[in-house]
Amino acid sequence: MTEKQIIHTRAGTVYVRRRQKYQSREYLRSIAPPTKGEMNPSAKITAEIAMAIYLTPGKHAAIAAEHGVTESHVSKVKRKEIWKHIHA
Repeated sequence: MTEKQIIHTRAGTVYVRRRQKYQSREYLRSIAPPTKGEMNPSAKITAEIAMAIYLTPGKHAAIAAEHGVTESHVSKVKRKEIWKHIHA
């Protein structure tokens, strides 16, 4: 199964470029669905730390220093961009 992409060049020539099945995002998700939370191999914190970050009031810099993560990571946890599943 391949996907076709039509490419227009400067000279006006049209050709078709095929993308292999194994390169498509849908195929990759079908063989290895995304993992959540601590099951993700690149997870930097645990669910307990994520919940503590979410519930702690104060400046993001102070919270980040306390838990050993970046300010942007704290911000994403608090805005529920990451670790969404622990808020349900």
